[in-house]
Amino acid sequence: MFEICSSSSTRRFVFSDLSKDKFRFELEGDIYAAVDVWSIDGFTTILELFKGCASLDRPWVGSKSWGAIEGDLELFITCTSLGKVHILAKLSRAGIAEEWSAQVMLETEFGQLPSIASDAEAFFGGRDA
Repeated sequence: MFEICSSSSTRRFVFSDLSKDKFRFELEGDIYAAVDVWSIDGFTTILELFKGCASLDRPWVGSKSWGAIEGDLELFITCTSLGKVHILAKLSRAGIAEEWSAQVMLETEFGQLPSIASDAEAFFGGRDA
């Protein structure tokens, strides 16, 4: 399991229950939602998102993003010039009788990105393939 905690609220994003082709993603805090996220690439692209952001030596302009193959989860990461990092998670369950979606942003700091990437590497890179 690994989690990304907000620096300004009780919100957190929890990644857990990793297997060869899926993991569980949960929003926790003032809202709760969860989805099982499937992958065909062994989760290399989501790991590249976190590692890519952590490799930057200064805040950037624009959004860096990743999306699950079935659209259940999308992540968007932006950074202000002052080093406030915003991670937006969009969850959805489509194609079922009662479709739903949730969108939550949490804030962290630019200096936390290497730790987040390290935790992501331990989680996604340490699985039994």
